Amino acid sequence: MLMVLTGVTTLFIPETYAESEPTVQTDSALVVSASTGEVVYSLHSDRKLPMGGLAKIMAAMVVIGRMHDSSEFRNRITITADVASKGSLFKKGEKVSVRDLMAAMLMENSDEAAVALAVYSADTVSSFVDAMNAKAQELDLEGTHYTTVSGKYDTLQYTTVPDTATLIQKALRYRTISKYLNEESRQITVEGSKTGNVTLERKASFRYSGLETTYAVNTGTASGHKNSFALADRDGMKLLVILFGTKDKKLDSDQKQLLDYGYQHVTRHVIVKADKQVGKIKVRHGDVTRVPVYTKSKGYVYVPKEGSDSLIRTQTVIDDHLNAPLKAGDKAGEFRIYVADELTGTVDLIVKDDVKTGWFPSYAYISNGMTILIGVILLGIILLIVRIHNVKRRRRKLAEKRRREKIREIALREYEIEQDRKRRNWTYH
Repeated sequence: MLMVLTGVTTLFIPETYAESEPTVQTDSALVVSASTGEVVYSLHSDRKLPMGGLAKIMAAMVVIGRMHDSSEFRNRITITADVASKGSLFKKGEKVSVRDLMAAMLMENSDEAAVALAVYSADTVSSFVDAMNAKAQELDLEGTHYTTVSGKYDTLQYTTVPDTATLIQKALRYRTISKYLNEESRQITVEGSKTGNVTLERKASFRYSGLETTYAVNTGTASGHKNSFALADRDGMKLLVILFGTKDKKLDSDQKQLLDYGYQHVTRHVIVKADKQVGKIKVRHGDVTRVPVYTKSKGYVYVPKEGSDSLIRTQTVIDDHLNAPLKAGDKAGEFRIYVADELTGTVDLIVKDDVKTGWFPSYAYISNGMTILIGVILLGIILLIVRIHNVKRRRRKLAEKRRREKIREIALREYEIEQDRKRRNWTYH
């Protein structure tokens, strides 16, 4: 269940920078703020070009979207002769889990993994490609069409840099995809292989201003030029750079140049500060069952010149049913920013403290502290009941004692009267 809060926030004054046009040598390029949706730089962005291995990002989204639940990641797939013929990472007869094939597809750009997952997900590659195109329509990728799951060159398979930017931003909302696009290396288990495991290495690495960036490079054109994307984060402002048809030797320098340009020119309207408490979440089976959540970074917004600040709307979406244990920094929701009812940016909401597993009552959202308090109250009530019972019992005993004493006193008085009559020799007729 999600808890949603909406509101409107006043903007801070943006920073401004001087102009300096980049000079990159590429077929098509785009610099877009992943935090606000603002297009900072565009070069031939309407061109429909071969996508290369970036098609595998769409494939990963489709595979995950067709799963019944996350337990499917543990399912093992047998590598067929046809799958093994697509590359050299796996051999016929080996068995690999869906999770490890996903990692191989995204980290190693493995065609074998892509085909194996396609057949697993949709029985045939052609049916899976149809699902990829259906997903493209769902995401409004009007300049995109798929004919293969691997992204292998085909004149009928193409995309644009704006479509790719949309695809990447949507894909990075999937925890699994984001994880494998970020990992430098990973060891996976391969049943039936001589070693029993395979080490995956991310195909490219790129550092920008000392900050590690999410980065992927794939062969995108028949001439061997590269298609790539880089995602950098500075002070909560995320910039996404897309390059299509770049010479290998120019790739790093062109990306750095576009990131420099982007951070000089991107609009910085701050709509929410970092480390701001925006609500609380319920935590099931935690030693505490209600904890505050905070914005992980700054939230920015971009409004076109023809727009107004009245178009801005914010929404706090909190996952109200998290399960312990939690670690400090775990995601607990999103702070969403809308311009004219279009989602333009999000900020992760996180917990700042660890939440340990609670006692049995915490399954019913009763924290350990509340359990102790309830226990103390119940003990107090029990002690009070016992005390009242004891007081009543003592009172009954005292009343019984007084009654017996009264009886003895009456009997003694009667006895004394009788004895006195006998002494006086009183008789009655």
